[in-house]
Amino acid sequence: MVDLTAESLQVIVGAGLRSTIADIELEQASHGLDSWRELELHRVLADAFVAAGCFVAREQRYPGDRSKKARTSGRRCDLVITTAGPLLLEDAQPELFSTPAVTSSSAAWLELKVLKQFRAGKANIGWQQALLAPPTVDLHKLADDPALGLRALVMVLFTASIEVSEHDFAVWLEVVTASGLVVVAQPMTHLPLVDRRGNRWCSVVVVVVVPRITRRS
Repeated sequence: MVDLTAESLQVIVGAGLRSTIADIELEQASHGLDSWRELELHRVLADAFVAAGCFVAREQRYPGDRSKKARTSGRRCDLVITTAGPLLLEDAQPELFSTPAVTSSSAAWLELKVLKQFRAGKANIGWQQALLAPPTVDLHKLADDPALGLRALVMVLFTASIEVSEHDFAVWLEVVTASGLVVVAQPMTHLPLVDRRGNRWCSVVVVVVVPRITRRS
């Protein structure tokens, strides 16, 4: 059984992306992985975790938002990963599962952020803005809910060079840290791409978010 650690998460995500890139090149596809939408990459990551023996629940409401009556309201997490059994879903009866269900505090809650330096052969004018903007809503969602287990942002950067990935991620990390959030990043994994639109590398990094401590008055 896989241990849900930042290191293991990054290994699985990297393996899934590497395999998908290899499939694209085997097919000699006209479009590379950097042309895929973020939702399509959700599926790639989900498939990678299933292949590693994990259970995956997609688009799950955060525990802190489950008190809202409308099931369509509330913040949602891209991927929730468990290993000992499926995630205990809202209003589910644990005895209905053939394998014991796992609570939110024993799961890894993952949000995905994708940044592309080049789009359709042109420099992405929103690249720097995405890096220098205040921390995303996703980071705050992960930091603020006390009922989560491991919580992390999975960043996928498509760039012209490894140097750009490393440098610009460091800039992003400084902005996040300056905002008061506490995060711990794994060393980046770099996967080569065939240059179809200006991006030659796919860089992956798992950023663990430390829960924010709420002091009682």
